[in-house]
Amino acid sequence: YASSVRLKPDMSAAGVLGLDVGNTCCTMAVMRHGTVQLIANEQGSRSTPTTVAFADGETLLGEAAAAQAARNPKLTMSDLLLMLGRDFDDPVVQAARSRWGFLTSAAEKDGAVSVAVPGGKTHTAVRLLSLVVGGLRGAADSFCGA
Repeated sequence: YASSVRLKPDMSAAGVLGLDVGNTCCTMAVMRHGTVQLIANEQGSRSTPTTVAFADGETLLGEAAAAQAARNPKLTMSDLLLMLGRDFDDPVVQAARSRWGFLTSAAEKDGAVSVAVPGGKTHTAVRLLSLVVGGLRGAADSFCGA
């Protein structure tokens, strides 16, 4: 995934933002002036866990979510890319479920993997991954001055 980004007015060259979303971690970079610069997240790390958690009424992303996974396994979701595009009955999903502390089921509409979240709701892997990418966007905007 790459898109043009607006830079601060005092920066003369346009940049291209790159986002590498992996099953365990995500990395962002911007290319400008012919060089690539990795973008650090809010904690200063260049790699962000692809993890979402719900705790104390808030949504945690990345390192904050991963840090509390042992205390809150039922509401900490990882392996998001593994779920993406797969049906709940897929053998890969079924094998992975034994590692997950969070609850999964088949989405009513299309049989995709659905994850239980607070408030009696469910989210698909696409929705959870969009939360992670949205969080990364804030770091990219800060870095690029958008």
